[in-house]
Amino acid sequence: MNRIHIGPIDLYGCPEAQERLEPYLDGELPPDERRRVSFHLTICRECAPLFRFEARLDGSVRQSLNEAEPPPELHAKVHSMLQQARDASQAPPE
Repeated sequence: MNRIHIGPIDLYGCPEAQERLEPYLDGELPPDERRRVSFHLTICRECAPLFRFEARLDGSVRQSLNEAEPPPELHAKVHSMLQQARDASQAPPE
């Protein structure tokens, strides 16, 4: 679908909408761009299935990341590094 102009409204075509899918899913687009992508996905038979696939994939990845438990040694390492950084910032200047 090519870019469409409806009066003062400039709607995205497929290339513009598709390049914004990731930030759209992540909620990173400004409101105006978000509306344009949303409208395009509502009317475009080519992009709507792609969006649904990307949304399901994104949801699966987010769910997996939320369920993943970091190894205990990672907690210890991060804690140690934070303590070293605190100690270094509190050390008197040489």
